[in-house]
Amino acid sequence: MAMDDNYFYGAERDIPIDISHDPKEGTQFARFYLDRANQNSNIYFVEQQEEIAASRARAQHEEKKREPQASPLGMMWRLAWLFAGAGAIALALFIVPHVIPVGQQAHQADYTDAYAYVLAAQRSVFALDIGDALKGFHSARARITPKSDQTSGMASVIGAMRSFIAQNMTPASTLDAVLADVVDRSAASAAPLADLSFASFFRADKGEAAGDIIERAFSETKNAEAAIENAERALIIAEENGESTALRAELGPKLSLMKANLERYAADLTLASWALGVEYPRRFLIIAQDSATARATGGVIRSLGVVTAQKGAITDILFDEVYNIDGQLQTNVIPPEPIQKVATAWAIHDANWFFDFPLSARKIAYFYEKAGGKRIDGVIAINDRMLKNILSVTGPITGKDTARVNAESGTIAGDPAALSALTNVLRALDGEKAAEAMHVIIRGLQEKNAMVWVSDRDYGEAVRKKGWDGAIVEHNNADYLAVVASDIQGVGNEEIQGNILKETMIHENGEMTHTVVVEFPRAKNMPDEKLRYLRVYVPRGSELLEASQGSIQRIVPQIDYAQERFIADEDLAVSVRTLERDEEKGVDVYEESGMTVFALWMPFDEKGARAVFQYATPPHLSATTSLSSVFQKQSGLDMTLHFSVIAPEGKTVSSQNGFNGEFHDTLTRDTPFVMTIQ
Repeated sequence: MAMDDNYFYGAERDIPIDISHDPKEGTQFARFYLDRANQNSNIYFVEQQEEIAASRARAQHEEKKREPQASPLGMMWRLAWLFAGAGAIALALFIVPHVIPVGQQAHQADYTDAYAYVLAAQRSVFALDIGDALKGFHSARARITPKSDQTSGMASVIGAMRSFIAQNMTPASTLDAVLADVVDRSAASAAPLADLSFASFFRADKGEAAGDIIERAFSETKNAEAAIENAERALIIAEENGESTALRAELGPKLSLMKANLERYAADLTLASWALGVEYPRRFLIIAQDSATARATGGVIRSLGVVTAQKGAITDILFDEVYNIDGQLQTNVIPPEPIQKVATAWAIHDANWFFDFPLSARKIAYFYEKAGGKRIDGVIAINDRMLKNILSVTGPITGKDTARVNAESGTIAGDPAALSALTNVLRALDGEKAAEAMHVIIRGLQEKNAMVWVSDRDYGEAVRKKGWDGAIVEHNNADYLAVVASDIQGVGNEEIQGNILKETMIHENGEMTHTVVVEFPRAKNMPDEKLRYLRVYVPRGSELLEASQGSIQRIVPQIDYAQERFIADEDLAVSVRTLERDEEKGVDVYEESGMTVFALWMPFDEKGARAVFQYATPPHLSATTSLSSVFQKQSGLDMTLHFSVIAPEGKTVSSQNGFNGEFHDTLTRDTPFVMTIQ
């Protein structure tokens, strides 16, 4: 997968913004926007002012009925005040607009500040913090609705005057209304999501399904995009008229960011609508992985679920043990060589062999369909850590043989009954529990405890851009490292922990050599003859210089694959064709998914296992003034990264995120470093 320049840094930096507000007022605002979203309307300010004005007019009319007959002298005073008021309004309507520039005329409406709140609210939408998003939009609206508009007396006359100007489309007020419309439309685009709940994702025939809610949000998003385009045109016209050059300079970049956020938001909504089968039914596989037994995509596959979605909601989820499905497999495929140590044929439970999740997912889908399953639209991988994090929110559930299962239990991935029970519990979640569970799921996707592959190319690209597909990231100008462990024999009983130490030495000419050390402590109840298969993925064309404490296992197939007419997998064939076996170093070197791979078997002693690699990256990755280095995490493993860079004598390494040549922390997600050498 090619990594575009903004793959890791595409999101705008969070800006600390004070969003203090009256909680009651915020709740009223949220309710208002939900109501307006249903009516496809965004006339928040105008309708509110019309209601207030109508109420005051009725009150004044009733008051006049009770007033005594006015005296002639009083009538003269009233006429004098009337002419004076008319003169003031005439002055405001015909003189002020020509004397005071637009930016000053709307001095009470702080659009720069308001749009900053809109951007913050949009970030809350992406984090699915819909309550915070609505509060943010409320704060934005407060910046462009002067408090004086809500008071009585002369201030209400000014408010009425502003409304009159807006209705008569004078240049200044037209711009003011257009800029305010951006805030209202942006808020309306997020408001429907407040109706989403776990229940809505499972409701196909009763109530409003999630797909319908998402369709409403998409429609409002398009209205918001149109409002931004109107505002951009209005600012250009105002600038050409010499009225608001500074305002365009201030608001132009924010409008561009807001529009980009809406486009991203619309893409997410389109993806969700597709996945929920709004137009056509969709089928997905869920593979539940046991992380205590390491495999490339998060653990050995124990259970498999089939999810059906149509008409905007999930209509069915069925879980079963993976071996029950493998037993129906009618195709014989030669497995990867390390798997031949324990199996003669390749099947679903071993199909997550490739570190590149889209590649593994395609193998899983292939074997599922060859076992009699219907065509699927995607594969979702979840590991035990993800399941336990969800259980920490939902509380205990009932698993196989009526056993109680909670976040402290052993593997859950191998218990289809527990997985079904967890699905039923999620359906009933609402309020804070539902929000907390959703955040756990989003965090799981970010930390690769869950990964998603979809068969459709366009929607697959949308998943990739979100960083949820678990694909190998390729970048011609970046150094790269992924450490991938696989347990071929034996069953683990605890989470796998370890250390990755990488030292990068930059030479005077910019070329680099690297030393990578991988360590695993010995786990409890580990078999005496324990072996762990280790693959280290580095940039394509890297040269292995040294390796130690590993070994090559000569594996003899249990059957004659040619005689038995087994099928050779095309993707495995690439690795076989490029394989170079270094007997002296005890390492296999080959290519996979656009990377060079160093592979060996790690034997465990009484303390654990350790492997060391020294290699040189290709000359085109030389680091003279800058260096980018990417570390990709293996799902299901709890690895601590120790990364250091040694610059040439007289030079230093620095970066914007505070990296000064040394990094020590848990590798919780794919992590990039962008460094300057000077």
